Amino acid sequence: RVARPIDATNCAFDSVLLRHGEDDWTWWLDLHHLVTDATSQALVYRLTSLAYEGEEISVASFADVADQQSEAALGADSVEPVLSAPPLRPFGSRGPTTTASTRRSVTIDGLEPAGMMAAVTEAYPSISADLSLAAVCASALACTMQRLDGRSEFRIGLPVGHRAGRLRRELVGPLMELHPIDVVVVDDDTCSSLVQRTLASTLEMLRATRKGPAVRGGDFEMVVNVFRGEFEPFASFPVEVTWHRAGHVDPAHSIRIHAFDYGNDLEVELDVNDALRPDSVPARLDEHVGRVIAALIADPAATIRDLTIATDDDLDAQRALNPSPALPDDGGAIHERIAERLRADPD
Repeated sequence: RVARPIDATNCAFDSVLLRHGEDDWTWWLDLHHLVTDATSQALVYRLTSLAYEGEEISVASFADVADQQSEAALGADSVEPVLSAPPLRPFGSRGPTTTASTRRSVTIDGLEPAGMMAAVTEAYPSISADLSLAAVCASALACTMQRLDGRSEFRIGLPVGHRAGRLRRELVGPLMELHPIDVVVVDDDTCSSLVQRTLASTLEMLRATRKGPAVRGGDFEMVVNVFRGEFEPFASFPVEVTWHRAGHVDPAHSIRIHAFDYGNDLEVELDVNDALRPDSVPARLDEHVGRVIAALIADPAATIRDLTIATDDDLDAQRALNPSPALPDDGGAIHERIAERLRADPD
């Protein structure tokens, strides 16, 4: 059931009781992103736990908020939207759009998962730890792409929760949207100046989207997701959280970084859409991105031009392509060797 996408033309959720034995059941509940988001999933979990214990629960209606959003969208004609450049095309041409992607785990050398958030916020403090981590991941992705395809300007999508206010914080519904930020890589930048500029672009985007979804939009192919959340015991039962990857994704996005923590320490993963030509995507893209993230955190004062995305395996492969020529044995000064040859063979 995980591998089968919900047919949204018929239903927005999948709910079934699976019987394994007389007193052994699993309740499977799958909510489509059309009707929920990550925060809503945690709310549904908490409310279900309360209901299981016999507690009375009350849920605000999403319909009221949806009506407000519709009115705001209809009245936004006078607001000039922020339009973007044409869609990005990393790594050359793309094949037909696809909902399949290949996911790889990203290792951040020199950092233990349990201490990564603390290291990020120490190097790049901002109004929230999640915001700092999102800026670091977006900057690292842009640096990596600059080295691979030569561009220096990028538009990267970030999720915006739209949950300001008590009502929205407790509302089950699709309040999450993706909006682009601008990331510009300059060789003279330090790691700190790049991440700080990315943070400023993020804050500018957040201020703009407070006015309504119509004032910020545009095309982007790369996405950075940062999400954290802990699930409390379910009706006093201990909980173990695992992210099951269904494999079907939004075909509009070529590359995604996911930095997530469901109470098991921070994990970072990279998605590459299968629409990209297999021969055009670097085999070690996850290692390249991880290497740059580690460099940004380790030394904020370092200059961007001094960063390298190359791994030891990359350098070994380069040396194999251009092996150093074998030097001749030292036979003395070159003019003496020429003289010897002429005496030995005067003709």
